Amino acid sequence: MSLSIACIHCGALSETGICGPCSVPVAVEYVPTKTNKARSKKQEKRIATSFGGRVQPASGALAGAKGDVRVRGKLRMEMKLTSKKAYRVSYEDLVKIRSECGLGEQPVFCVDFVDGNTGRTKDSWALIPMAFFEELHENKV
Repeated sequence: MSLSIACIHCGALSETGICGPCSVPVAVEYVPTKTNKARSKKQEKRIATSFGGRVQPASGALAGAKGDVRVRGKLRMEMKLTSKKAYRVSYEDLVKIRSECGLGEQPVFCVDFVDGNTGRTKDSWALIPMAFFEELHENKV
């Protein structure tokens, strides 16, 4: 991962410490330039490995390979990440991942909260249907 210098006034990236838009030396801080796409791919691979599943081709954009991560016959997962303090999940997001589940699969909507500067995951959350949660509780899994 390469590092660029970001102007704390306007946010423009530079490798010289001189802000292009401001045209003056400014106080700077280091921020990683790793893209969210690369972070998302890393997240998908980590979760797939952790649950014994596989990353879906093209992040679920292909017919018959929906969702980001699949544990065949068990789970279909949608992965999201944010460097903000909040992430909004709509009912449509949840219905979409549920509709992509195969026979016996349960939908899981995962959100990773990452540090915007380092890209490291601060916390991970999973949203699942209440019926599945109750089933997990009854089985003491």
